[in-house]
Amino acid sequence: MRSSVLFLLVVFALVFGTFFFRMRIEDDSRRADEEKLRVLSKQARRVRQFLEHGGIESAGADMIRQFGAMSEDPTLRIALLVSANCNVLAANPPELVALSAAEALRRSGESPALAAEIPDARKPGGTRASIESDRAIVLSPVQIPGRPVILAVRSVAETRAAVRRDVSSQTAALALIFLALIAALWTWLEVALNRRIRRLVDAAARFAVDDLEARARLGGNDELALAGRAFDAMADSVAQTRMRLLESEARVRLLLDSTAEGLCGLDLSGRITFCNPAALRLLHVAHPGQLLGSAFYDLLRLPGSEQTLDKAWVDLALQTRARVEQELSLPCPDGTVLAVHHSGGPVLLQGVLVGRVVTLTDLTGKKRAEEELRKSQAQLRMADRLATVGTLSAGVAHEINNPLAYTLANLGYVAERLRELPGTPDCAEVVTAVEEATEGAERVRRIVKDMKTLSRVDDETIGAVDVERALDASVNMALHELRHKATVMKDYAGVGFARANEGRLVQVFLNLLVNAAQAIATTQPDHNEVRIATCLDAEGRVAVEISDTGAGIPEDVLPRIFDPFFTTKPLGVGTGLGLSICHSLITAVGGHIEVASKVGVGTRFLIILPSVAQEPAGAAVRPAA
Repeated sequence: MRSSVLFLLVVFALVFGTFFFRMRIEDDSRRADEEKLRVLSKQARRVRQFLEHGGIESAGADMIRQFGAMSEDPTLRIALLVSANCNVLAANPPELVALSAAEALRRSGESPALAAEIPDARKPGGTRASIESDRAIVLSPVQIPGRPVILAVRSVAETRAAVRRDVSSQTAALALIFLALIAALWTWLEVALNRRIRRLVDAAARFAVDDLEARARLGGNDELALAGRAFDAMADSVAQTRMRLLESEARVRLLLDSTAEGLCGLDLSGRITFCNPAALRLLHVAHPGQLLGSAFYDLLRLPGSEQTLDKAWVDLALQTRARVEQELSLPCPDGTVLAVHHSGGPVLLQGVLVGRVVTLTDLTGKKRAEEELRKSQAQLRMADRLATVGTLSAGVAHEINNPLAYTLANLGYVAERLRELPGTPDCAEVVTAVEEATEGAERVRRIVKDMKTLSRVDDETIGAVDVERALDASVNMALHELRHKATVMKDYAGVGFARANEGRLVQVFLNLLVNAAQAIATTQPDHNEVRIATCLDAEGRVAVEISDTGAGIPEDVLPRIFDPFFTTKPLGVGTGLGLSICHSLITAVGGHIEVASKVGVGTRFLIILPSVAQEPAGAAVRPAA
């Protein structure tokens, strides 16, 4: 501190001295120059007055008398009386007479450019006195015929040098005084402060090497004493904090040693820097020294693999700040392989990633329990499916009646046509009727097959389905139910293909269309409407809306319409499985179905299906649920 204070004082003195020295030199030099210029102007004015009253015959003597001989005053560089044609009429020194003004200036060592300013000096108000570099220059016209001009040049270099010498001597005296003051201050600091400072420094040094009892204990009321007391207070606080930290560290160590999960600390290269006893047991290591410094991820494998973990995976696990959760395998020395859950999190120091902390959990017991649970659940599902088959047998008729009705209606139509035609029946119409009957029979087969999925797994696969073509097929099959009840309005937006099963999607649409027809009590197609619309929603999914102007569903019933066996239809008309099956089929392909209804206004079903465009490239087609 003492050296710093003295250094600052010296620097301040140097800066101030330099500033003072320059300012004094500039001010004194300016005043000296102005005085020189004033004297030179006065001399030129007196020469001009003599010439205006006495003529130019004695001009040379007058100039020497006023300006002084150059041998007596070396600062006089030149004094000329210049005629209108720029010839020297009189001069000091006299040997320059009869020369041109430019030549006289050149021989005197002055700039010949001054000769160009002489004509301007003859103009009214042309008198000029100025300081240029280290020269004082005066140009003064004489008010006589021909208007000659007096040009006088005097050097101010010696005057400036004298000013510098005077200021330098004053500055040197001030410097000596300042140095004496600094020496006195140094002595006072040495005598008055050094011992107490050493005491404070000694206490700080002992405290730095964990001597928590070190204190300065300085007396007095000055700033150093205040600093000493502040140090003692800080030392007390640090000592108390250190004790609390040691206690906290002991508690943390106890917790780490007591936890059942293996904990390992890693540096950014993946080497182990810490491990708790649980990790030693899990890794079959007797002493931490056998693990510290080794590559942690060289000990682990991906499930079912005998190769070490891929370097890209290891780099991601070490460099990312996110928590990395992964099930891995741990080969044991006895040849067994443990399934472990790896959970790695970042270790941040002031926001900078410095390592990882990894938790390893033995999954052996969990895997065993999961396998037992899986077997039990499989047995339970099988038993439940077998029980459900019997329960749903009563509902099979509900699903069979619709396609069977188409078959019977078309067969009746064929029979009616055959009766009406006197000759050979119309082959085209007969073929159409037969195709519709075949389609209805195929529909019966699909429904029976859907019922069997409760007890066996042979479901159809999911693929790209043209939604609007499926809707058209459903309308064609339900047309006999709709044509006498309502007008079918189509509003297609060209939505393309959805990810679904075509047969089951047709089944859903057909069920909703038949329900819409049954919800319309009157047989007035011109007054009722079943509307079918398609579009893409904001997320690019396929949206299908089927609405009717039927009786509507009461608000208190609406939340239960997708429940199995729930129906509002009269006994014998429905079993309550239709909408439940629709809901299951739509959710099985990743979609969902919504309903909105108001009594006396109608019902609207909205079906959302995943678009084929949303599927990732190369995604495998999986079986339907």
